[in-house]
Amino acid sequence: MINLSNGQYLGSNKRCYYAGGIILTETEYHNKVFEGWHAHENNHISLIIKGGNRKERKQRDTAALPGTLLFYHQDELHRNLHTSHPSKNINLEITGEFMQQYELGENDLEKMARHPDASFSLLKMYHEAAQADHFSASSIHILLLDLLSDSKKLHKKGPPAWLKTIIDFLQDNWQQYPDLDELAAISGVNPVTIYKHFSTYMGCTLGEYRRRLKVQHALRLIHIGTLSLTEVAYYCGFADQSHFIRNFRELTHFLPKAYQKL
Repeated sequence: MINLSNGQYLGSNKRCYYAGGIILTETEYHNKVFEGWHAHENNHISLIIKGGNRKERKQRDTAALPGTLLFYHQDELHRNLHTSHPSKNINLEITGEFMQQYELGENDLEKMARHPDASFSLLKMYHEAAQADHFSASSIHILLLDLLSDSKKLHKKGPPAWLKTIIDFLQDNWQQYPDLDELAAISGVNPVTIYKHFSTYMGCTLGEYRRRLKVQHALRLIHIGTLSLTEVAYYCGFADQSHFIRNFRELTHFLPKAYQKL
């Protein structure tokens, strides 16, 4: 078994940025690496940019494809199997010092990783790290703390059953465009209830949530490599290329072409 300390991963680090208790790393895998059990010193989140593998943990396996976001507890044993080459991850580590400073527990970080905007926030943090100027560290801290705050609010409210029904339907049918009446019929509540309370629980409007789902799928499609950016925009249901670029940049701080080059 291997224990990895601050900023260490089994692949090769292309970039590593330290921001006062937060470590952002861009890690590449061009050749086969150690496939045995290993663990990391810090809690961390990994966003699969390209390639991927099968993540095996003690209690479950996960197919890690482009666009997948994974959370790992401190010292959690896992191993990476059947890695596709080349692969690339962006990793966000939160050190014990940072957690102590802001009175955070591992459950807070795990909930944060389940937030609908977690992937987008991580990309924004990475974009800030790439600037590497006097404002980068503070901007990264703010982005992380904002995401933590939003995730605490969402989980504190305890979304009702009708909302879970709607979210599951939208995620499974993200290329469809059901109106409020259809969603009301699916969830068994009045359309006014959805209109009034969706944003209270989700932190965004129904329309914004749908656009986020489309950009989330674009993250995966861009690095599969079989579609052009124009085809990705069309497949994900954007009206035109400019609409796609505007929404993608707003959520990730990257232009689609720049993200494609990562």
